[in-house]
Amino acid sequence: MVLAVALAAVAVVACKKEGDGHDDEHGPRKLPPSALSAEKPPAAFDPTTAKVAVPETQAKPEKKKADFGGNEVTVEVCALDTLLPPMADKSWERALPSMTVAADGTLYVLDQANKIRHYVNRDPRGCELVLDKKFGDGGLLDAGLTDGYALAADASGAIFATSGGIGMKTKKIVAEKVEDHCAGFLRTQPSSKHAVLSGSKVLTNGCDGTSVSFTKGYDPKAPEWASPRVVGLYGDEVVVRGMDLEKGKEVRKIGVHGIDGKQRLKLGKADGPESMWSPDAATTCAGDLCVFDVTRGGASILRWKNDGKFVQKLRLDVVDISGTSLGAAGDSLWIGGGAAAKGPGIVGVIIRVSGVK
Repeated sequence: MVLAVALAAVAVVACKKEGDGHDDEHGPRKLPPSALSAEKPPAAFDPTTAKVAVPETQAKPEKKKADFGGNEVTVEVCALDTLLPPMADKSWERALPSMTVAADGTLYVLDQANKIRHYVNRDPRGCELVLDKKFGDGGLLDAGLTDGYALAADASGAIFATSGGIGMKTKKIVAEKVEDHCAGFLRTQPSSKHAVLSGSKVLTNGCDGTSVSFTKGYDPKAPEWASPRVVGLYGDEVVVRGMDLEKGKEVRKIGVHGIDGKQRLKLGKADGPESMWSPDAATTCAGDLCVFDVTRGGASILRWKNDGKFVQKLRLDVVDISGTSLGAAGDSLWIGGGAAAKGPGIVGVIIRVSGVK
């Protein structure tokens, strides 16, 4: 009965009214207000008719409550619309190649067939993702993509399918219209006014911009394969993954850089809760910096304050997930990736962490 009331309320409101990436002087400041709104279904969208089911993984996912920065959050694997088959593949990277959170709080997901799915959460107190049937063909858009693309979103509502592959151009999608955009891998988020192309060009006008080096601040003796690369945006700043060598040990680090390339903060330690193995995605979360990391012990979200003070590591152990998609909307973090399926292969899953304050 409670769920029915909640769904009815969502329908009434509706009637009334953004991998592993392919790219590559400041003191503490107040971040600009997020461009993300609370999650709201599109106008004239009826979410009550869809059937949903949690993807079948090897271990049945269980919702959990956890402390994250002094507040209780809920971590859960989302149920997905059954109108389309589950996203699945034999490889971890291909089951759900990429996901982005749009400026309106809805999700755009790149599936194993390189088609774009548009999901809306119909349960504000949970996670039941239904297809926006007004998008593309019943919630699925064929944008002519091939392997190697990832999704991103900006504050204007545009969605980008982007790739750093040779000869592959980023596609800009507005109102389902697909057009070629910049050449190179594009990093942009609704919570930032900036966009970075191929990890070294800050865009200022369309595809024009200023070349900037984001490689400073890391141990120059680190191996070439660990060269610094952009993994996200944090307000007006750029988040870069790099590496230091400490007593002969490779230590993954996260740098917070101005758009001039100067490093303001360097985060991460060799051991303990601030240690990281593969920090490949970052975003603003409730004014803090949140970083998605996958280690041999599982996936986690690490959180730091704007001044660099470490807050906490949140383990995403409701399911064993591997992926590089992280986004924020309202009080929620969204993580997309692959998990071992109940049968052979890998199945695409989406995790919601709600109540982030």
